[in-house]
Amino acid sequence: MNSNSVVTIGKFDGIHLGHQKLFSKIYNIAKKYQLLSIVILFEPQPLEFLKKIDCPIRITKFREKVKWISSYNIDTILCIRFNKSFKSLNAQDFIINILINKLHIKFIVIGNDFKFGSQRNGNINLLKKIGKKYKFNVIKIRSLYKHSIKISSTNIRAALSKNNIQLATIFLGRPFSIIGKVIHGDAFARTLNYPTANIRIDEKFLLTNGVYAVKIKYSINKYCIGISNIGVKPTFIKDKKQKIT
Repeated sequence: MNSNSVVTIGKFDGIHLGHQKLFSKIYNIAKKYQLLSIVILFEPQPLEFLKKIDCPIRITKFREKVKWISSYNIDTILCIRFNKSFKSLNAQDFIINILINKLHIKFIVIGNDFKFGSQRNGNINLLKKIGKKYKFNVIKIRSLYKHSIKISSTNIRAALSKNNIQLATIFLGRPFSIIGKVIHGDAFARTLNYPTANIRIDEKFLLTNGVYAVKIKYSINKYCIGISNIGVKPTFIKDKKQKIT
């Protein structure tokens, strides 16, 4: 393995089938040419920085995203802090200063609608132009479709907002899941011999309030089937906080 690399870049929210195709591609290229495989992502996600309140709801939180990317045997996950300074970096400077000078790329694998840099003026044509001069290859991966619908983070959000979990699961290539820290509740259900686990959720949440059938992973390779309520607890008037129970 040498210090040269094969890279892909994106928000990768959801780690859907299209993202998985990118990760598999850079893994195979890295293995074939003895390169480092690198996934570059941004934190916060660009629209979270730019729009603040009116930004898309995340499908996967940062820790979950890193976990799924790591499962594709990627050598390095490079998380770039998206701030005011990085926002003003133009596409050409990003390519030369980061991709070429620091990461020594030999291949970059991107989706066919990929854009980057200030004013989003970076695209596949710019990458190919600079790639000719600096000797790196640009590989474009076409978007995937299921049921004549493009697999994208936007369309997964749309499906989940309508509680179409089946369609979201098809796009993700795995069951839609939520990872969270169990918090203390009132322990009332325990007195009824039905103890529950509570997970605090963000004010913005993709699924609508309601009761769901769930499969719970509570340890390595240990699961159980359960029922979950998403939202407030209607029995307890004082408890107005959104939770998964």
